[in-house]
Amino acid sequence: MSLVTTALSSAFSLAGLPRSLALYGLAVSAVVARRIARRLVLYLAVAALFAIGASFLTAAVFLALMNALGAVYASAIVGGAYLVVALMTLIVVRSGRP
Repeated sequence: MSLVTTALSSAFSLAGLPRSLALYGLAVSAVVARRIARRLVLYLAVAALFAIGASFLTAAVFLALMNALGAVYASAIVGGAYLVVALMTLIVVRSGRP
């Protein structure tokens, strides 16, 4: 017997009302937990694909700059670009706080 049917069957008597409310709350929280877990897994998959794409894009930019300017300048440009993006992200994150 599932939690919902147990909660509904014990709701017919007034003495079983607290038990039925507790069982119904447990069933609802289990459904919500499953939805949150499913959404979290999907966000993690998107984040992993984003990280892989950013890695390949970084490698392509580095190789193109290395062929054009040399390894030292390519490293400096790619590192500086990541530093600027990190600082901009920090400014955006900190701007929401008082």
